[in-house]
Amino acid sequence: MIFAIIGYQFSFFILSGLLIGLGLSSLLGAPVRYIMINEFPESERASGQGLININTSTGQLVGGALIGAVIASMGEGIVAYESAYLILAVSAFLITFLALGLKGRSAELKMLR
Repeated sequence: MIFAIIGYQFSFFILSGLLIGLGLSSLLGAPVRYIMINEFPESERASGQGLININTSTGQLVGGALIGAVIASMGEGIVAYESAYLILAVSAFLITFLALGLKGRSAELKMLR
C-alpha cells in the first residue's frame, strides 16, 4: 500500500520492498505448513503438504501473470505499477481477514489432547 501511494520516492520504494518481502516470506514458507498440520487430520497431513506445494506453485505462476497483465493493461509509467501494488495490498488485507477464521491456540491444544 505504501508503494502504491508514494512509491516514486526512492526511500519509500526500498521500505515498501522490505515490507513486501517480509509479508511474502511469512506466506511462502513454514507458517502455511504449520497451519495445515494443525487443520488437517493426522491421516491426511501428507496429502495436505502436497496440496500446499501444488497451490503455492500455481499461485506464484498465475499471480505473476495476473500482476504482469495489470501492469501491461494500464500502460507505461508509475500508474501501472501503483495499480498492481494496490491490487496486491487489497489481496493481502483480504488474506489477513480470512486468517481470523483459523483456530486459535487454545483450540489447537484441545485437538492435540
